[in-house]
Amino acid sequence: FPVTIRQGSRIIRDGMDAFIASGAGLIVTGGAAQTAMNFEEQLKLIEVFGDLSVAQVQSVQERIFSVARETVFSPTEQAAAYLTLLKSGLSSEDTSNILKQLADFSVASQQTIQEAAESVIESMSLFDIPITDIQRAMDALVGGADISVAAVADLSHALTYAGPSAAALGASIEEVSASIALLSDRGIYCVS
Repeated sequence: FPVTIRQGSRIIRDGMDAFIASGAGLIVTGGAAQTAMNFEEQLKLIEVFGDLSVAQVQSVQERIFSVARETVFSPTEQAAAYLTLLKSGLSSEDTSNILKQLADFSVASQQTIQEAAESVIESMSLFDIPITDIQRAMDALVGGADISVAAVADLSHALTYAGPSAAALGASIEEVSASIALLSDRGIYCVS
């Protein structure tokens, strides 16, 4: 039905008064609106960087929501990590397939999903590991953390120092992660 400007203003004012009367409702609504906007922005970037059709974007959105229901990460956080993986060269299909494992990796590494995506990609680049082998890199980092007192973030950090030299000598990410883990068990840590 047609609404005049005056009626619309009254509806908005009454709605604002109701939100203000409910306390934090306005703040939560504002934050939810911002989050929804950020998610839509992330999806648009995924569409552009992935060169995806509308149907493919819909599929990505469904996958992100599915993984978000199974993990502690919001759809917006998942979308940001998805975009990071796309930018690193992983296909949209491979990114969709690895998203849940990345979320699990980020929980194990005690990092946000975005930080986890960045740290695993950085570690992979040190050893010239193709992006399609992302699971291998995540397994190496988690494996090193599992056998030691070191956290995944500690291993990733130490790899930035030891990785280039070790890779030049032919060592694998698994070997170097295990070595760093053993050193940390003996109280030898990488500090910058």
